[in-house]
Amino acid sequence: MTDVAARLAPLDSCIVSDALDKLGLNGVAPGLSRLATDKKLAGRILTVKLETAYGRLAERHLCTAAIEAASPGNILVIEHHSRTDCAGWGGLLSRAAIVKGIPGVIVDGLCRDIDESRDLGFTVFARGVTPATARGRIIETEFNTPITVGSITVRPGDWVVAD
Repeated sequence: MTDVAARLAPLDSCIVSDALDKLGLNGVAPGLSRLATDKKLAGRILTVKLETAYGRLAERHLCTAAIEAASPGNILVIEHHSRTDCAGWGGLLSRAAIVKGIPGVIVDGLCRDIDESRDLGFTVFARGVTPATARGRIIETEFNTPITVGSITVRPGDWVVAD
């Protein structure tokens, strides 16, 4: 764990929000809920952007480039608000993330396989759940670029505290 991550780990999101307010910074994304585990996340961000496929074929399974590139302790943050009828994260991705030492994911959209993620001890924050697969519906269009979560621009390398 890096020095910054170790310093952020004991803080809760309310304290961080108050500090951001004092600095005049917008850094809160309301409406996300912790769906799997009761663990807090604190770490450096890797980003993924998902969009409607519109008939395009995926170059790779969504989010796998971020998982492969991640260092232990990185948190994946996913922009997935182009469709509300399919999941942008699931159990297979949770399993792969655990192997890489990723403690959790934040999805600005829907996810699936919450029971599986919970059983694995993998933390998932998202806007909700659906059983519908991403296959044929959405594709990953960007990785490790600025994304939007709620009204916040999130950049690779930013820090997050989620509880």
